Amino acid sequence: MPTLDLTCLESLESTQLNLGLYNTRITAEDLRRVIAGVEGIAPPLAEVEAALRDLMAQGEVMEWQPGYFRSRIAETVSCLRLLRQRLWRQKDLSDAPLLVEDIRVEFRQTNPSSSPATPEAAMASRSAGMG
Repeated sequence: MPTLDLTCLESLESTQLNLGLYNTRITAEDLRRVIAGVEGIAPPLAEVEAALRDLMAQGEVMEWQPGYFRSRIAETVSCLRLLRQRLWRQKDLSDAPLLVEDIRVEFRQTNPSSSPATPEAAMASRSAGMG
């Protein structure tokens, strides 16, 4: 079930992120409702909370505040959105322009077995595609 939980969490977050809500926070109950919509039946809340704890242990999810979770991708998007271009002439960081005006997120399932196993293999496959 943790794979479904991460998929459902990222699906819910991507909707929020694409609406411009960069500080998303999802509760176990929010995730439970999404899973119920996907599977047609809601798992016990304790099971969803346990799955979220497992995802935290794997580094896929962080507890942003007690009881509020977000995926590492949502946290990355939030950080990107806050980046500012700081130049020497600017006295205050709040005067600096944003580096990123807008972000759109699309989560896709990947097939790890089709990915090159080493950085060298990745570079070789990329070079082959360019030439």
